[in-house]
Amino acid sequence: MQLVGVDLSQPMLNEASYTKNIQLFQLDATEMEFPPYSFDAVLLTFALHEKNAFDREVIINNCWNLVRPGGHLIIGDYCQPGSTVKGGIFSRSLIPLIERIAGINHYHCYKNWMDNGALQGFLLRFHQRIDIISTHFFESVMLCSITKESEINKAYNSINLLE
Repeated sequence: MQLVGVDLSQPMLNEASYTKNIQLFQLDATEMEFPPYSFDAVLLTFALHEKNAFDREVIINNCWNLVRPGGHLIIGDYCQPGSTVKGGIFSRSLIPLIERIAGINHYHCYKNWMDNGALQGFLLRFHQRIDIISTHFFESVMLCSITKESEINKAYNSINLLE
């Protein structure tokens, strides 16, 4: 595998540098300029909830354009609170406290994210196949994959819908 890591934070890049065979770039995800369809998979973790709505759109569009047809955009971020008691406590108490400690702007972006349906609400607009891979932290974090259909699959699915 050829790995590429992008983060605005140098300390996060330093953590990633322990991985062998990875190219690291200190970049803002809203300003990435890789050629379209450069990657089989793009992994986006905890990068959306902390951004304003406009930057979220730019980031998701940038990442989506990097995925080859047949590839995957894998997203991990806060989701709507789980149905368990532990999930409710974790999602409604501990996580908001952590997000508030990160700073007022960060917290306002997080609140906006949660108020607008969190990861589930954000993904509603995708018309590709979305698979939930797993949930974590008492169902307060979701990891999912969006499969980018190839043009052949899109045409086949359209034909099936017409039959």
